[in-house]
Amino acid sequence: MRRLNSSRTRPARVRPQGILRSISGWLLWLAAVSALVALAQRHAAILSAATCLFGAACVARDWARVDRARVEPITLFALSLSITGFADVLGFLSVAKEGPASPYALYLDQRFIFFTAVILAIGGVATIGGYRYVSSFGGLPILSTPLPLVRGQLEGPLLIPGGIAVAVLGMIVRFLPPSSSLGTIGSLVAFGPNLVVFALARIGFSRGQRQVISVALVIALTESIRAALFEYLRSDMVVPLFAFALAALIGSRTLRILRTRPFIPIYVMAVTFGIYFSIMGKVRTTGSTGLERVVAVTESQQLSNEEDESENGLMVRLTALNQLSQIGRLVQQGGYLRGQTLSYLGFAFVPRFLWPDKPTVAKGQWFAFRIGQASEKPDGSYTNAVNMTVPGELYLNFGWFGVILGCFALGALLAVLWSRAAFWDNPNNVLGSAFGFYLLWTAFGAGADLQIVVTLIAMYLLFLAASVCGTVMRRRPRGTRLNSALISSPADSFQP
Repeated sequence: MRRLNSSRTRPARVRPQGILRSISGWLLWLAAVSALVALAQRHAAILSAATCLFGAACVARDWARVDRARVEPITLFALSLSITGFADVLGFLSVAKEGPASPYALYLDQRFIFFTAVILAIGGVATIGGYRYVSSFGGLPILSTPLPLVRGQLEGPLLIPGGIAVAVLGMIVRFLPPSSSLGTIGSLVAFGPNLVVFALARIGFSRGQRQVISVALVIALTESIRAALFEYLRSDMVVPLFAFALAALIGSRTLRILRTRPFIPIYVMAVTFGIYFSIMGKVRTTGSTGLERVVAVTESQQLSNEEDESENGLMVRLTALNQLSQIGRLVQQGGYLRGQTLSYLGFAFVPRFLWPDKPTVAKGQWFAFRIGQASEKPDGSYTNAVNMTVPGELYLNFGWFGVILGCFALGALLAVLWSRAAFWDNPNNVLGSAFGFYLLWTAFGAGADLQIVVTLIAMYLLFLAASVCGTVMRRRPRGTRLNSALISSPADSFQP
């Protein structure tokens, strides 16, 4: 009896997943109440706060079930939505206090402040709703069943050398001149180091293989440093670190992995990125690369002050209020475009190697020019690009009906393609893991513009082609057998 009583009085162990589930419920209620208050008072900051809370609730809900394979592209989309909503809250409050002098009011049309909060909220909810609706039916079998799965694995001895080879090839491609671009194929090869980092790290953490984890970490740090020294886009230096961290969480299926040693250099580089974000934005325009960029960043950091830092800070870049307000202005002045920005759909799927002179899809440059944020060059291109966001471009063309239906369809497309990755079936499916990470990362930035739909479909076709080629190459003549010991050893090879 004493043992029985002592066992009853023993405190229950609190699991992080249980805490996340409770947090998700409270955040969802807060989001609903905030949205009602915001709509009643037409308060942009409160509505953006509701959007932030709704996205955070979706993220907490999914991560609470990471041990049951519930982290999906829509999880990353919800995270991005939450971050954008939070940044917009800061922007709205800053504009309300400082007016046009606010660092957040880069090219904001203050007549459409509430409009920007509404369209972001509706677009985000519709996208998540479309994904959840389709995924609840297993990827909508009527659409996904005819589409082949992306599958392909490497045997143990080939895994690390093959991964390193793909990563090095991707880094080399980055140094080629733009004229040698192979379109989507070239983009996939250039993105290869990040795919390798994710695939290797996921296998390493799921199997506890320190050598594979170490190789993935070295590739991630190398690619991040290369991007910091030579790339124009600052986000490029974050992607490999993001790939490693996400693979660790998914591979281990626990949040406790964030406290381990491999994450120390990840945290150091993440903090460094946040500190030097604004400075690197200024230095990159000078054209300096390599060690020259390091010297320029150091000198600029010494000369900068807090006021200059805030003008192009990280949170300012994460907002969507400036471009969305311009969307509202363009519609008010000229009406809906009725699909004019989607003309590229007529040729987008023609491979560039078949049509070398295929026009470049650069609607962000067109938009920047229309709103006065870019000038035209002699060759017909523009000096800047501004993303319209998916809900913004849909509204610019088709109004509110287009926003709801289009964002719902985008979420549905993500769900269908995710079902084709067979992501959670087997971590040894290297191609499936790579395609899955591409979907996860793309979903994190899926709000950029509608061109992402074409890119997603093209990437699926490329991964599918690689899967078919891998299947053909693995076929062996009759009478040849693989060593069963090699197949069955988890430390040396990977089972299909």
